Amino acid sequence: MSYSFSVRGANRAEVLEKVGLELDKVAQAQPMHVHDRDQALAAAKAFLEILDRLEGHEIQVSMHGSVSWREGRAEQPYLVTGAGVGVSAHLVQVAPQATPAAS
Repeated sequence: MSYSFSVRGANRAEVLEKVGLELDKVAQAQPMHVHDRDQALAAAKAFLEILDRLEGHEIQVSMHGSVSWREGRAEQPYLVTGAGVGVSAHLVQVAPQATPAAS
């Protein structure tokens, strides 16, 4: 089971909240991702923390991840056999707002 998404926001807190909401959607649609949700969120947070702040820029985070599994036994119906996540975090320049021309 795999996923990928990107979010963008004005500050770290906003972006981290959006990442958490996206990971919740993934876990709801693909329940196996309940196993790696918290680790993926922690990875995003770690990369957000190293970004500097720069006037006129927003933050964009792109993520992809996967969980591998196989069938288990009655007491544990599936076994996680692999997991991975990729995170990139960037400052993105905000386009200046165009001012309407005077008529």
